[in-house]
Amino acid sequence: MDSILCIACDEHGNSIFTQKEFPKSERNGMYLSQQIGSKNFRIRESAVNYASDWHMAGDPTLIIVLHGILRITLQNGLSMDFGAGDLFIAADNLDANTPFDATVHGHRAEVIGKVSLKAIHIKLDQFEI
Repeated sequence: MDSILCIACDEHGNSIFTQKEFPKSERNGMYLSQQIGSKNFRIRESAVNYASDWHMAGDPTLIIVLHGILRITLQNGLSMDFGAGDLFIAADNLDANTPFDATVHGHRAEVIGKVSLKAIHIKLDQFEI
């Protein structure tokens, strides 16, 4: 069984880091998880010193870093860095009755170091943490 780091929301709507388990089964010498449907994918590039505002993922998105380092920072001050070959799922989103407050909710993304970022974003269909 493997897990993927995810950005999700706790019961108060605060973004947190958590792990999602993906059990695998053997199939002709390969070990595969169940299929995970996707809507689309995008190829992303961000320049050195790129930094986003506070935001939430909206649609769950699998992000695979190809080049550079992407730092994700949560409102609680925790941060994680993702480099080439790393992946994570951004799936923090509020319910329809909770308005987004940039002083409380979400995460920030920034490119750190001296190398621009190249990544693949894959929007996922049905996804639950």
